[in-house]
Amino acid sequence: MTAKSETPTIEPYRMLFPLAWLGAGFSVGLWMAVAVSNRLGWGLPPYPASLHAYATFATFIFPSVSGFLLTALPRFTGTPLPSVQFVSFVLGLYLVALAGFALGSPGLVCLFALGGLVATLAFARKRMKESMTELPAYLRAFLPAGLGAAVLGWLLILIGLFIENYLQKAFPELAAAPYTAAGRTLLFYYSISFIVLGAGSRIAVTIQASDHADKNNWRRSLEENQSEPLMVTALLFAAAMLEIAGILMGEDRAGTLVRTGALLSFSAVFYWLLLRFRVYRNSFRRAVSTGLWISLWMILAGLAARFLTGLSSVHWVHLFFVGGLSLLTFSVMTRVILSHGKWDLNLENRSFLLWLPIGLLVLAAATRASAHLLPASYMNHLGYGAFLFILALLLWLARFMGFLIRHNK
Repeated sequence: MTAKSETPTIEPYRMLFPLAWLGAGFSVGLWMAVAVSNRLGWGLPPYPASLHAYATFATFIFPSVSGFLLTALPRFTGTPLPSVQFVSFVLGLYLVALAGFALGSPGLVCLFALGGLVATLAFARKRMKESMTELPAYLRAFLPAGLGAAVLGWLLILIGLFIENYLQKAFPELAAAPYTAAGRTLLFYYSISFIVLGAGSRIAVTIQASDHADKNNWRRSLEENQSEPLMVTALLFAAAMLEIAGILMGEDRAGTLVRTGALLSFSAVFYWLLLRFRVYRNSFRRAVSTGLWISLWMILAGLAARFLTGLSSVHWVHLFFVGGLSLLTFSVMTRVILSHGKWDLNLENRSFLLWLPIGLLVLAAATRASAHLLPASYMNHLGYGAFLFILALLLWLARFMGFLIRHNK
């Protein structure tokens, strides 16, 4: 329960989740525009992959992370909600990142996404110092590691962009690619893996355990585990170091060190999700619970694809991004909106407008991941995958937007 505050406060998810939906629509919808441009000759860049990747994380994933953390931490710690002014400041940083995407500026996208994340971290650190609450060991291990990896990832990407745009002409011996590749690896895979293991375990096990008689033992087995979160964290750090070493030695995605690191990261996440989180358990009575179950298996499938498919992993890993991370994000958003808005949680059970987006996101992930297998229609399949994603988003909003706007009194 949060404490009262003398200044006006707001539940941050009410401001940051809508921005995340907007960012998801624009950053993924880009591929529909590119596919149409490719057919009609509008002259859009043929494959703005880096801008799309940065914008998806800067305007969809991390605004969602900030919205969840800024909402959840006051409840965990018994401290007041953040002020309207602070949440507006964080929102403004992410909005500038979205504007940078519209302007085609990766530097703006990355810089202001980093700013939004740093502001979130500063708030989290301050509230943890004010509170005597001790979080479970897995949250203390996974969340700081994930958020730290994200900050370092954004910084390395910005260094690479600065070298590429401002220094390389004068100093051609400077290479930008190792910085951007290392930063993208930390940001896209390791920071997200840590956050999923931490925040995902916290909220996902709460949702899934509610349908099982041993739900209290299930939660307790995670919360009382002291050593294994540290072991998994160490394995993921070792995996990241192997991949970065491979990148610095000039390896591509098929390189020995890069694939070994990817295998080790998959093994660590597999160990926690299967043996500790028990991802194989699900009752399939709740749409949100089923969505979480599917998303965690898709995350594992995407991580496995990183070491199994080598050079083509850039395509297959969209099982991780779309079917895993996006589906997990929408599922967690559903619980946060219903729970914090005091709505009946049965709304997440049998809604057709919740089951259908789950299926559409899985289909979008499969379409995007396999698009390269049909090179003659590759761009069209990027557009098809984007269309399925946007349709899932719109259907989900049609069901749950109203619950975000108002509380159940």
